[in-house]
Amino acid sequence: MKWIRNILASLGWILAVPAIIYAFASFQPYQYAKPENPMPSVETIKSIRFIESTSKSNAEFIIPTNDFPMVSLLFAGSRKDSKPSKWVFFGDLYVDLLDCDTVRFELYTTHKSTGAFKTGEQYYRGGIDEQFKSVLTKYISNK
Repeated sequence: MKWIRNILASLGWILAVPAIIYAFASFQPYQYAKPENPMPSVETIKSIRFIESTSKSNAEFIIPTNDFPMVSLLFAGSRKDSKPSKWVFFGDLYVDLLDCDTVRFELYTTHKSTGAFKTGEQYYRGGIDEQFKSVLTKYISNK
């Protein structure tokens, strides 16, 4: 009977080791993900619209062409976030491209230094939360 327990114990480790290796390989918090900029290159952008969701009217604001590089820099160095938290929705940024495609960025307020957003089905952490708010709310106050 003792030999059966030894076999079962060995079998448990044999099955557990691949599961542990898989868990470590698939774990990739945003801090360790490769930095990227999911914003299309400035040369391919036709227009950028920001719809701020915290106002009652959900007003739409057009970002001036000469500010496209500054808005693009907000997303530089972003990292994919495979386990996003629950954040407060701040607004939508619609990037209309010259090829008639549109890329939507859902922006969130994290109340922490690192900003958060989603484009397509992918969540990201990047930029600075306060910079997103200050740059984009500038257009609200100028309207």
